[in-house]
Amino acid sequence: MITLRYLREIGACAEGRSAFEKAFPGGGEYQTVLDKCTEEGRMDFASWLLQKVGPTDDVRTYEDQIDDENMSICFAGTLILKKGAKVKCIEAGGGIKAGAGI
Repeated sequence: MITLRYLREIGACAEGRSAFEKAFPGGGEYQTVLDKCTEEGRMDFASWLLQKVGPTDDVRTYEDQIDDENMSICFAGTLILKKGAKVKCIEAGGGIKAGAGI
C-alpha cells in the first residue's frame, strides 16, 4: 500500500505528492498507483516510484499485440507480451518477455 506518508519518507517531490493525494486520498495499491501515473502521462512519476519501491513477483500477460504509440506501461512485476508491443514507453521491475518485437 502506498500512502502519502510513505511517499514523504522516500523523498517524493511536492508535485508528485500533490497528484497522489488528489488521486488516492486514502492511499493506493502499488500497481494501481503505477497504472494511474502512466494513464495521466506521468511515466516519470511511475518510473521513480518503481525504482524506489522495487519489483514484485506479479505477472501481467498480454495475449494480443499492443499497438498504441501514445501508451506507456510501468509494471512492478514481469510483463509477458506474447505478440509484442508498439508503445511510447515500457518498463518492468521483474523483466519483460516478448514473443515479438517491442
